Amino acid sequence: MGRSYSPDLRVRICGEIEQGGSRRAAAHRFGVSASTSIRLAQRMAATGSLEPARQGVRPVAASWRHMPIS
Repeated sequence: MGRSYSPDLRVRICGEIEQGGSRRAAAHRFGVSASTSIRLAQRMAATGSLEPARQGVRPVAASWRHMPIS
C-alpha cells in the first residue's frame, strides 16, 4: 500500500485549485496524477479537511468473546 502525500503538498495543490487553476494543471505542476488532485478537491469540498483517509484494515472487534456459551 502506498504512502499518503505530505500535508504540505496537499495544501499547495488545493491552494492552486482555489486560486482558479484547473485540477489537472495543479496535478501537472506538482507532479501528481490528475485523479489525486481531483480527489483532494472533492475531499476539501465534502469535509473541509485535507487529512488523508485511514489506510489499512481495521482490527476486527472481538465481540464473539462476550457471547454466552450455549
